[in-house]
Amino acid sequence: MTIISKEQAVCIYYGREYSLENAREAQELFRIEHHSSVDLCYTTDPLQPVAAKKLRIHFSPSIFHTYLSEATTPAVNNTRNVNLTKEQVMSFINQVYIPFNNELSKILYDNDWISSAQIHSSVSLKSQVIGKKSGQAFAVLAGSNKLHFLQANVDRRQNQRYYHLSILRPSYQSKVIQQLLSYDVQYQQAIQVRKNEGYQMIGYCRKSPATGNNNDHDNRHRLLTSSKFERRDRVKHQPILGDGDTADMLNMLAGEGKDIILTVLDYAGLTTNTENLKEFLLEYPRVKYIYVDRLPFVLEVDQLNTQSLLVALVGGMFPFQYTVNVVKRYVP
Repeated sequence: MTIISKEQAVCIYYGREYSLENAREAQELFRIEHHSSVDLCYTTDPLQPVAAKKLRIHFSPSIFHTYLSEATTPAVNNTRNVNLTKEQVMSFINQVYIPFNNELSKILYDNDWISSAQIHSSVSLKSQVIGKKSGQAFAVLAGSNKLHFLQANVDRRQNQRYYHLSILRPSYQSKVIQQLLSYDVQYQQAIQVRKNEGYQMIGYCRKSPATGNNNDHDNRHRLLTSSKFERRDRVKHQPILGDGDTADMLNMLAGEGKDIILTVLDYAGLTTNTENLKEFLLEYPRVKYIYVDRLPFVLEVDQLNTQSLLVALVGGMFPFQYTVNVVKRYVP
């Protein structure tokens, strides 16, 4: 996720190229068009700004995120006692170390050539897991996770690779860390907000039926109950919700009742077949959103509007990948 300033966001909102003058004019236009109770924010992608009432932003901070203004004095970067997980570090690096982009805010970003070893040294201060790794092990980890900085232009100096990057200034990195540490809690809060809005939440994970002897079944059960998802989602003294198969879930979706948000574990947790997904969305219109939960692995929850997803699927696009129309959006 690329962090942009509020000035850049308002230019995107009005489809203007970013400059100080355009930002000033766009901000003035925003003040004229919208009441003072409305602010600019984003939900999942900072590059897709929306306007929302400040009251709603404050009521649902886990859903609506505000931008950092270039005119704002940066907070003190107090992250000495932080201990990020491996997944949090991967997300942190992708947000802080970005392939050079001259259009990014000069207030928020510095441009420099740095090595993988320098990145490793910096993030080791924020994560014991990464700090225990050698420079070579970190390079392998970066490659296997396809970190964004590896796509930057490379310059070789004394048998070492240096990457041309836009680097988020240290004084602003604390905002990234705060978001990473609170993401899981905010997601749970967002789920509760949706419930309060009247949606019914249904979680589903596709699992192949057990075959063979009882030992196979016991091994499958042991592996499932030791998974990251199970440890995170398990309610104390309770099993993982219920027993049932796909047919049971479909019967529930076919009945009458509240609109549904279907939560699946990773994309393959529902289906990997485009036609099946298309038929599923057409047959069960009660499903209004699909949440793809990948928090334990990549710290992301993709919130997909099923109508937009269906339009994309009919157009022949790959499942779960769709393009949002470039239009101004207003969240009342």
